[in-house]
Amino acid sequence: MIIRSYPENFASALEPVVYTMDAVRLDAWLGANLDIMQHGQSTPVGTKRFYKGSKLSINIAPYALACLNILPYKSGNQLIQATGRTAKMYLTTDGELSEVRHIAAGRMTLPVGVLLSDRALRCIAPGEFDEFSFIAPEGDVWAEFSVSDAKGLRYSWRMPPFVSDGGMVVCPVDMRVIARMVADEVGLAVGDINKVKVVIYFGSDAAFEVNYVVEAATAQGVRLAWISRYGTVECYTFPICTERKLATKRLGETQSGDGVTFPLVEAWQEQTISSGLLPSTTVQCLSDIVVAPKVWQWKDGSWGECNIMDSSVVTHNVDEPSVVRLTVRDSKNVKTKTL
Repeated sequence: MIIRSYPENFASALEPVVYTMDAVRLDAWLGANLDIMQHGQSTPVGTKRFYKGSKLSINIAPYALACLNILPYKSGNQLIQATGRTAKMYLTTDGELSEVRHIAAGRMTLPVGVLLSDRALRCIAPGEFDEFSFIAPEGDVWAEFSVSDAKGLRYSWRMPPFVSDGGMVVCPVDMRVIARMVADEVGLAVGDINKVKVVIYFGSDAAFEVNYVVEAATAQGVRLAWISRYGTVECYTFPICTERKLATKRLGETQSGDGVTFPLVEAWQEQTISSGLLPSTTVQCLSDIVVAPKVWQWKDGSWGECNIMDSSVVTHNVDEPSVVRLTVRDSKNVKTKTL
């Protein structure tokens, strides 16, 4: 098997991901099987059968997409190899193996060595968990954290070293872990922290940094996570809930054992949330929620799937600070009952 062209590394599984190659076993009138494999698995995720021909081409995008499993993290104190956010794929036939390619769920081919997000400046509250993702080159990866208070006092540390295999990496930012660390090491209360900075190093070279402003949580805040255009997970707390309601839908009728007819009602919770005034770059990032394939809401210490009821986000005064408003519905009905 001679591969004439490979797909790009970290190509999008939402677009054709095509290999071209010379035909296999041209002298075999029975044809030959070409197995599509996921790295680390012994069973093919798909098989194509080819007969005589000078050139072959195969699109593995549907097979790679089926191997992806993007879920938000909820805790962590070290860098994480995000195995479910890219699929390591290769082809094999007659004992010959192609090179491995990472295939991702972004809407474009992902760049290596940069922050996979449109927000390098973020907000976080005491007790909240956040994450950001990047593709690291092979080798040592470090995450250096520093926190500061209003007086300018600063404390820094590094996460344990991480050896990248060249795939996607997630850096957790867990304010619960940070609070315990700074309290034990320097006696700094979590309420006194006003900034957190994370610098990512590849070997000894600083690659990029992510900055957090620590703000007090609001009692009505709603924290959402969603799959971004990079195929990563973004998190944001909408601080304002303008409306909550229990919506219902009549499904039909049912009868009790004594023949009395009752309406059958399905019910679910909806809430309308607002971001408050934000710069245009952040508004654009949050607006992406309405086209995200999955959205989750943080509730009772875990992420649960939810649905965004809006089909669009309208931004007024595009060049000025603006507001994102969304209506969120629980993905599972609160109850289905006979009244």
